[in-house]
Amino acid sequence: MRSEPSASATLRHVVHGEQVVAHLQGQADVGDAPMLRAALDQMIAARKGVIIYLDDLDFIDVPVAGLLLQASQEAREHGRELRIANPKPIIRRLLILLGMSGLLDESWPS
Repeated sequence: MRSEPSASATLRHVVHGEQVVAHLQGQADVGDAPMLRAALDQMIAARKGVIIYLDDLDFIDVPVAGLLLQASQEAREHGRELRIANPKPIIRRLLILLGMSGLLDESWPS
């Protein structure tokens, strides 16, 4: 499993065939955006599907949530998919309030 360290968030991922399973942990804020964007771009370009588990994410700000939405839209434009699984209730609420409920995927096991 590879890790992309940052001051406040960590994105670890492992490849399973055509899928990437990633875990975003810690507190993801605008300072993490460049690292997250680069990692997401690389994962989406390399595989058909990316699932990002947020169960160990304690905080996400609006710019990072927007980055996830933008990455998902760009993935879809290239015939790929980015989904989010297992966010904590407060993070789920933010994502829903931002109109991102379509990214949530409850079918992925943790």
